[in-house]
Amino acid sequence: VVGYNDGVVDIIELKPNAGPSALGQVNGYSLLYARDINISPTPQAVLVTDTLRLDMDEMAENEEVTLIIV
Repeated sequence: VVGYNDGVVDIIELKPNAGPSALGQVNGYSLLYARDINISPTPQAVLVTDTLRLDMDEMAENEEVTLIIV
């Protein structure tokens, strides 16, 4: 999902029970979007999931991915 709000672009990955691979996916999508659409800075990566798995909050912070648990 690509979200636009006040000039800010979010690349949003929706994944149930998301693990570490989802962080790589959403970061990869953000880089590709920035390359293909030719925008700077790179869009913000957001991961929306239903379960907070062990250490995911720390890994998301380290990867600069906003983690949303619903």
